[in-house]
Amino acid sequence: MEVADSKYKVEDFDLVQLTVTDMNGIPRGKFVPQNVARAAFRRGLEIQLFLTGIGLNGEFPLSVPELAEDNFGSGIFIPVPTTLVEIPWASSPGCRVGEVIGHILTEKGVPDEMSIRNMIEELLLKLGNMGLSFKSSISSQFKAFKQGTDYTEVLGTDKGSVLSPYGSLGAEMMMVDLCAQLGGAGVEVRTWTHGAGPGSFEVSLPTLEGLQTGDAGFRLKYGVKALMLKAGYDVTFMAQPGVPAGDNSSSVWKFSFTVCTVDGQNAFLDTFKDDKLSDLCRMWVAGMLYHGPSMTALCRPTVNCYGPSRDDRPTFPRRADWAFSSDSAFINVVRKGAAVWLELRVVSSACNPYFPLLTALASGLDGVEKAMTLPQASDPSASPFPESLSDALKVLRKNDMFRSVLSPMFVDCFCSVKEEAEIARITELREGGGTEEDVRVLERELYFRSV
Repeated sequence: MEVADSKYKVEDFDLVQLTVTDMNGIPRGKFVPQNVARAAFRRGLEIQLFLTGIGLNGEFPLSVPELAEDNFGSGIFIPVPTTLVEIPWASSPGCRVGEVIGHILTEKGVPDEMSIRNMIEELLLKLGNMGLSFKSSISSQFKAFKQGTDYTEVLGTDKGSVLSPYGSLGAEMMMVDLCAQLGGAGVEVRTWTHGAGPGSFEVSLPTLEGLQTGDAGFRLKYGVKALMLKAGYDVTFMAQPGVPAGDNSSSVWKFSFTVCTVDGQNAFLDTFKDDKLSDLCRMWVAGMLYHGPSMTALCRPTVNCYGPSRDDRPTFPRRADWAFSSDSAFINVVRKGAAVWLELRVVSSACNPYFPLLTALASGLDGVEKAMTLPQASDPSASPFPESLSDALKVLRKNDMFRSVLSPMFVDCFCSVKEEAEIARITELREGGGTEEDVRVLERELYFRSV
C-alpha cells in the first residue's frame, strides 16, 4: 500500500539516486543526472539483476546453479514515485540530490524474484483484500566511534545510566543535526536516547503504514552512517562489535505492529474477550510462533548476532513463545487502551529493515489462512530458536511458506552466500587455532561497515 504522492518531482534535483535494496538491506543502484531520471520515470532504466542477490561485501553465492550459469542478466529499474525524496547529506550548493526507491522487472516484464519490496507489496495487497491495513513502528540501536581511534573513543561522554539522555552528553548538537537531516529525507525521528553501552544510541520512528516503515528504516540506517561519517564518526549497526574493550552490549531493532480495519478500528482487539485478543490476533500470533524459528536467520542474519550479551544474559528470546507485557517473550502482546499491539523481540539491528515487516506479515497471514490455534502464554514446550546462524539457515531452507513468499531463488542465494562468505571464513579461523579475539576482529571486518 503506497502513500500519497511525493511532494517532490524529478525536476527538483540535479542528480537522482535510483535505489533498490539487496537481500541484506544495503542500497544498490546508480546515480543519474536529471534527464536520465526523467526517462527512467517514464519507461524504466536498465539495471543488472544480480545487484539484489549478492553478499554483504559483494560476494556471489556461486553454489546457486542459476547464478553459476550466469543466467541473471539485465532487468529494468521501475521507480516508485511516492518514494522520491531529497537526500540532504548528499546535496551541496549548486547540486541538489534526490533518491527514489524502486523495483526491478526482468526482461519478461515480471518482478525480479529477489525484490523484497515487491514481496511485501503482495502481502499487503492480500491483507487489503481482507479489508485490513498494517501499521508499525521501529526503534533502532547503533554505536558511534570516533574515526582513527581504533574503536577506543565513542560519541558522547557516556557517563549517564543506560537509556538515559545524560549518557550522550556532548552529542546533542550532532544528534539534533542528524534528526533534522533525516527529517529532510522523510525519516521523522520521534525520540533519541543513549543506548545500552559506550557510544550506543537508540532512535525511534513514529507509527507508519504499510511499506513506509520498511522504507524509513532503510533510509535511517544508511542516512545515519553517511551523516556520522561526514562528522568524523564511524557508525555500525552490527549486533555486538565487542568494542570498546570489555563492552559486550548488543544493538537491537525493536519492531511493533498492529492491524486495523478500513474504518481505523484495531482489528487485534476484542473488548468482549477476557484477554481482549480478537480471533484474528490469536491466529496471527499462532502463525508467528509456528514460523518463529524460521524467522531467525532473516531477523538475526549474521554470525555476530548469536551468543550471550552483557553478563551472559540472553539478548534475544530462547524459544518461540508469547506473553503479555514481557521483555523476554518472542512475541510481547501489549494492550494499550483501545488497541492491541504486538512486539517482535527477535530482531537485531544488523537485519535488513524490510525483513521484520515481511516476516510478521507472511507468518501472521499464514496463521490466519490456516486458522492456527494459539498455544498458552509462556508455553514451556515452545519450539527453541536456533543457537547459531548455521542452524538458523538450515531451518529457513526447510520452511515451505518462506520459500514460497520469498521464492526458492531468494532463500538459496541468501543462505548460500551466508554459508560461503561468512560462516566458512569464521569456521576456518577457529579451526586454524584463532582465538575468540581473532574471531571478533574478523567479525568486525565482515560486519562493522556493511550492516
